[in-house]
Amino acid sequence: MHESSTPANPKVLRYTSSQEARETKSRRYRRILEKAKDEFTEGNVHVAERELQGIDCKTLCLKEYQEYVQARAWVWGILSTFYGFTTTATAKPL
Repeated sequence: MHESSTPANPKVLRYTSSQEARETKSRRYRRILEKAKDEFTEGNVHVAERELQGIDCKTLCLKEYQEYVQARAWVWGILSTFYGFTTTATAKPL
């Protein structure tokens, strides 16, 4: 409820997803991350992520889970190299 809300005239505040994106700057950081993925030279991050997207990691079928483990082993080197290092603009991140 808004601070100037009254029982006769209620005012409800809405926290929208666009407002949240603006305040957390998530759109900006998403663009920065996509640009970093495009500029990464040690492997194609987009292809590695798409490889894992199509496979269900929570399956109960043994063959499908084996496919997932094999695919994850194949892309592990690329993704761990890309996501393993934090790039920040400050001298003391976290």
